[in-house]
Amino acid sequence: MKLILLSDVHLSSKTPIGRLDDYRKTCLRKFEYVLKYAQKINAQIIQAGDLFDKPRDWFMLLDIIKLLKRYNRSICCVFGQHDTYMYSIENREYTAMGVLLQNQLAINLNDSPLTINENNFTLYGTNFNPDLQIPKPITKGLNILVAHATISDQSLYPGQQYYSAKKFLQDYKAFDLILCADIHRHFYFSDKGRYLVNTGPMMRKEASHYNFSHEPCFYVYDTETKKLSRGKIPCEPAKKVLSRKHIESTVEADTMLETFIAAVRDDKMEVGANLVDNIHKFLKKNKIDKTISNIIEEVMSRFDKEAE
Repeated sequence: MKLILLSDVHLSSKTPIGRLDDYRKTCLRKFEYVLKYAQKINAQIIQAGDLFDKPRDWFMLLDIIKLLKRYNRSICCVFGQHDTYMYSIENREYTAMGVLLQNQLAINLNDSPLTINENNFTLYGTNFNPDLQIPKPITKGLNILVAHATISDQSLYPGQQYYSAKKFLQDYKAFDLILCADIHRHFYFSDKGRYLVNTGPMMRKEASHYNFSHEPCFYVYDTETKKLSRGKIPCEPAKKVLSRKHIESTVEADTMLETFIAAVRDDKMEVGANLVDNIHKFLKKNKIDKTISNIIEEVMSRFDKEAE
């Protein structure tokens, strides 16, 4: 039997800041491509959490239900934090993912073994939980783990706490295949015929530097031959659908504010009791850049009106 492996998907009916296209339509086009491919090779889709970007997106949910029924597919998956309302385990059934589960369009994987295809292989799952808990396989044969956890091949920011992907594969030798999600990075490790995979995000939701080079993909795993192959998901060039203008504007504004604050701290100007008067005096004395002074003047004018 063949399995299609997907990590973070982040389906959403709303377009995130930084995306230049119709995000909803792009979500549906990409997801339908995966469903068509699964139907073509008669594969089961395995998804590692954050299928939805928000726990309750009823518009996107209806679209996904229609697609799953059209292609006669269901998904074996775990809950990511984006699939879970307020991180509440008790309220999971009242989410978009919960609706898929109740309508047999999805199967939630957990520490209870799920054997598929006449005992050919067994699936286990780790739903999102700050305290990483990995189930212990109680079945013989091919064991597969699906985990939504902070497993990574590198630190994404200073001081990040994560479980090394390579070490994770070595520590949990009872699993022949591990599919993980949560870290929006594509990576792959192998160890004597065993694999750990993160396919990276299907949707390049953020206009990060990484997403400008990332190519959305899935993996196909053959449970008979235990071979793994990669399939690309068609997508537009990053420059056509992603913009970093909002990020660059924020960085520029932060830099200007830091410059202004530093100048105020270093200035020896005598100050009075009125904040607005002091700022006007400072701008005039120090010949502050016109762009910065215009922004400050605009803010001060609003301040004056509110104070009246």
